[in-house]
Amino acid sequence: MDRTPTAELLTDLICTTTPDSRTRRRTCYAAAALAEITGIELNTTRLIGHYSPRRTSLRDLPNDELIAQCYGQIPNASWQWAYGIMATYGLRNHEIGYIDLESLKQAPGIISILDGGRTGARRVWPCYPEWWERWQLWDVKPPEIGGKNNSDLGHRMYVQFGRYGIPFNPYDLRHAWAVRTIYFGWDVSLSAAQMGHLVQVHCDVYHHWLTDQHHQRAFDVLMNRSDRPLPP
Repeated sequence: MDRTPTAELLTDLICTTTPDSRTRRRTCYAAAALAEITGIELNTTRLIGHYSPRRTSLRDLPNDELIAQCYGQIPNASWQWAYGIMATYGLRNHEIGYIDLESLKQAPGIISILDGGRTGARRVWPCYPEWWERWQLWDVKPPEIGGKNNSDLGHRMYVQFGRYGIPFNPYDLRHAWAVRTIYFGWDVSLSAAQMGHLVQVHCDVYHHWLTDQHHQRAFDVLMNRSDRPLPP
């Protein structure tokens, strides 16, 4: 079978993706790059669409009380540990397999993510550090997971969440961590670096998801600080 790329073949490939989606945008970029390399005349302008993180639907993120409650309903110690790690550090699903486990053992539990994941090596601080202590995350019990690639590793997390009746998906723990750091007052550049993405992504996605409840909580925290400015 002749698999030589043509403009028609690349266009058909692009059209198999959802319009105005991140996948459509990435496929257009990849097709355009391949076309340039192979000398094919291809214009993807009309196909790329209008994807933006701001256009994505808001998630009904679990609050911290529900996250803590669901931790207690996982009977398997290894998967409970993995859940606790994701909740406390906002990791991507597959990054459970890229933790420097020794880094967990010293308070306050600042962990190191090894190179090999989606965005390479980085350090992440716990939010909440109390979860690191209460859930004994320093007592390392990683589940035995394996897969051909990061997608396989990430899929295992989805399977386990379903098995234990967790009413949200694993990535929601990451999103909840991001929003939590905002109302805790973490500098956005620090939160973005610890999540392994750009500051602009952090602002476009996570600030877009803040509700009045989050704003009120951040206001209460800041106004109750003993060192906050006072009126003249």
